[in-house]
Amino acid sequence: MEKKINRNNCPRTTRILMNGKETVCLTLDGRLLFYQADTGSLLRELRMDGETILAIGLHPDGDKLRVATDRQMHLVEWKQ
Repeated sequence: MEKKINRNNCPRTTRILMNGKETVCLTLDGRLLFYQADTGSLLRELRMDGETILAIGLHPDGDKLRVATDRQMHLVEWKQ
């Protein structure tokens, strides 16, 4: 049975991005949750070390996310 990413496994989400294989959710409490798109399995969780995440977006190369915080811009790899 195919699992879907939904409010139960991506709670309190303010932004969702997809690259085909993975989905990233930005939560209200400032976490980036990386899910496998086809199974809905949580792959990893990332916090920006005390920084408040203001926005996320796709990087033009498709392999990274642009993460804007209250302190600076970050490039985050889709894969760890």
